[in-house]
Amino acid sequence: MERNSVMVTTRKKTDFSIEKSDLIQDLNKLLRFEKGQQESANTLPEITKTIAMSALGATIKYLDLISDNSNYGHFQLKLLNLNRYVHLDAAAVSALNLFPKPGVNMNSAAFKWQSILGVLDRCRTPQGHRLLAQWLKQPLRNPATIKDRHDIVECLVDGVNSRDELHDDLLKRLPDILVIF
Repeated sequence: MERNSVMVTTRKKTDFSIEKSDLIQDLNKLLRFEKGQQESANTLPEITKTIAMSALGATIKYLDLISDNSNYGHFQLKLLNLNRYVHLDAAAVSALNLFPKPGVNMNSAAFKWQSILGVLDRCRTPQGHRLLAQWLKQPLRNPATIKDRHDIVECLVDGVNSRDELHDDLLKRLPDILVIF
């Protein structure tokens, strides 16, 4: 049976209790501000999200982002708009049979034909597998955004040579990174 593993790094509780002034100072260096926007993280509405800022401070410290000047001005801080998605509870996910039962091997017939993810998932990379699962868990609400996704799929369906080159050559060379859309 194939098993997926996740590497977990435990952090000390103190890593999450960074001083607000220190976090603001770090964010002022790391964030790319919009043109005309006051260049102070203290003015951002996200700063009021105490738990999120605590986790962000621990992340900045863990990744040691401040020590590398090339990180300066390359990040944006945005709230995820949950209203973009249809909210599916566990009962709906189960009733819709979106995912295979836990412990089912990705290469088995049970995975490929007993859930929507299994039928649709022909992704070449781990990032693709994760993104498809995320999109199934969080269906979009906005018709314009849905149409944008359909247009991208249409380009891939119509562009056989480009699609084949992506699938057979380029995608297998990508490192496993997590991208959030």
